[in-house]
Amino acid sequence: MKRLSVNLRQRALYAAPPEARLLLASICGERILASSAAALNAEQGAQILEFAERHGITPLLCRALPAEAASLPALAPLYERYGRGVHEALLLAGTMVRLGKLLEAAGIPTIPFKGPALAAYAYGDLALRPAGDLDLLIRQCDFARARELMLAQGFEPALQLSAQEEQRYLDEHNDFAFVHPGNKLVVELQWRVMQTPFAFPPDVDAWWARLGRAELAHHSVRAFTPEDLLLILCVHGGKHAWERLLWISDIAALLRTQPQLNWARVFGLARSYQSTRMVLIGLLLAHQLCGAPMPEVVVAETELDAGAVRLAADVARSLFRPIAPDAMLDEKPFFYLWARESWRERLHIVWTCFPSLRNPYKLVSHYVIGNPRLHRLGRRRLS
Repeated sequence: MKRLSVNLRQRALYAAPPEARLLLASICGERILASSAAALNAEQGAQILEFAERHGITPLLCRALPAEAASLPALAPLYERYGRGVHEALLLAGTMVRLGKLLEAAGIPTIPFKGPALAAYAYGDLALRPAGDLDLLIRQCDFARARELMLAQGFEPALQLSAQEEQRYLDEHNDFAFVHPGNKLVVELQWRVMQTPFAFPPDVDAWWARLGRAELAHHSVRAFTPEDLLLILCVHGGKHAWERLLWISDIAALLRTQPQLNWARVFGLARSYQSTRMVLIGLLLAHQLCGAPMPEVVVAETELDAGAVRLAADVARSLFRPIAPDAMLDEKPFFYLWARESWRERLHIVWTCFPSLRNPYKLVSHYVIGNPRLHRLGRRRLS
């Protein structure tokens, strides 16, 4: 099979504002020159803050900037947001550890998931990855007891449902959110890492069986193996069509801190979960946009899947474009469809996640005739 080579960084920066180069440099761990920072005006500083917040990489950008940039008026709002983020990260980490210990003491095994746990595990620094809420993975059979514990800690269900409605919700979803009325902190108890149509079997018994340990805020907590975590991050990014640089940076950070990754196990698990292309897309983006280290044999594997290369190129092109929610809504179904390897999986995605596509008239009129993406592809084929 022929390897397809594509320059994703070039695709990302094509027609992007100049500030985009600073953001890409920050997620690669590169240092930004003092002269580049000093040349920024107030408008450019505001644009950088907007992009950094949109992509969740404000801490990484501040780390990449020179120390003297903190005193520049154009970047004052950026550093102010970073300071608040550091404070929030420490509070969230403490709360995650406290709730995890309470659940464990009640006989409910718990995996701190994403947020501060991922920041500590992949980045080695709580301040380098922002988090808006907390995610704790439990077994579904433990939910009733975990629910009572959350209520005892002053949290309230985010959704006010009757007992019958709540049971139906639990049967159809993979998580249940609680919110604290005082500080508005949201905690999600999850029993699957995401809705099953996107990937993974409905239970995580195999993951529970091979869990390791990691350190979070000076406490030992349960943690996924690096190989399992890599798959989870790739599928999570794919679920959101890789709209944020943060999700790409997460993979790069994990690859840097886990150089002894068992790649045979990674691809074996990906095949068993029918998620190989999702993993390849994530690896391509992390390697080319973030400079993530990967063995040559793995790089070659990513470039042998033409579908993965094309979808990664589409993601790179869209990273810095103006936000257009309607356009993203139209394009996401196509990303989900072609990110899966078989037509059976694609039909399952359509039927489960996009009920509007079950209507043949709407499928043809809106997603085929009226879709500019297909028009571009058609012109490309004819040229």
